Amino acid sequence: MLDISTRDGVWLFYDGECPVCNSVADYLRIKKQYGSLHLIDARDPQNSELVQSVNERGFDLDEGVVIVHQGRFFYGQDALKFMARHSPTRNIFSLICKSVFWSENIARLVYPWLKGIRNWLLHRRRIERIDNLRLCEEPIFQSVFGESWEKIAPVIGRRYANRPYTEDKVTVEGALDVMCAGPIRVLAPLFWLLRTVPPMNVKEVPVSVDFHSNPHSKEVAFDRVFKFEKRGSYYLRTRMIQIKANEIMEILNYGICWLATCSWIDEKVVMRHKGYALKLMGHSVVLPITFLFGEVECEETPVDDETFHTRVTIKHPWFGVVYEYKGLLKITSDR
Repeated sequence: MLDISTRDGVWLFYDGECPVCNSVADYLRIKKQYGSLHLIDARDPQNSELVQSVNERGFDLDEGVVIVHQGRFFYGQDALKFMARHSPTRNIFSLICKSVFWSENIARLVYPWLKGIRNWLLHRRRIERIDNLRLCEEPIFQSVFGESWEKIAPVIGRRYANRPYTEDKVTVEGALDVMCAGPIRVLAPLFWLLRTVPPMNVKEVPVSVDFHSNPHSKEVAFDRVFKFEKRGSYYLRTRMIQIKANEIMEILNYGICWLATCSWIDEKVVMRHKGYALKLMGHSVVLPITFLFGEVECEETPVDDETFHTRVTIKHPWFGVVYEYKGLLKITSDR
């Protein structure tokens, strides 16, 4: 394998099918004192050995370009900052880079938008991802659970089998007891309006949940249907994504998010509350509202190879448990 970290010059790894990346590669001319510029199209099979050095460091080329200079790797936002710092100002791209990425705060705000534009253009052109890390070959939650993945029960492995950038789908069905009290009951109209958890007090509610991957992202969508006898079907759709390691974010309607850790503890899945946030234009803003709504926790305990017990609670610091749904769910389909 070629070790790119020992090579002279500046090496830019980019997506040759991305119009934005191609424009950058065409315009970019880094100052000569930094050595010759090598443009590496990550989609070109002839560059596979060079790309392997990027893969070994865990850089996802579908999420950002990589620059290598004097043994140092610059990825995504940092790569664009490198371009801004070391490019001449005689072309439009360089001027944009210098005007945007001179500030850490501005760069942090703008970079998710740039990624979004790039992904949208590829989607519009029906261009497949590079997938240089072969992410679609492993379940999303394998990296969330870490070393515990090999220890989890078979039914939990099936429940969390969704791979990123695929059309994987797992369906579970069962019945749940739903309970609400205290501020949740008082604020029930708000919960109905926001289409979050249903604020009801009902036993044995038939429920079905589809966990399905998104072909264009690392998210897993949760499509829940609560079939209430008097209110009819209630649809609750959320999306879950890994932030880092075992930290996850569940995105509800209107960009409201629940932040939690997800672990395999005492032979069950445990999701522990970390806070709330608001997802706005690609950014997450922490919302200090735990004191108002309480802490959310989730547990999933295996029963057999097809069934698990689920329990979701919201515990208020003053009123105790103010919301809960619990019951048995059975996997009826996984493909």
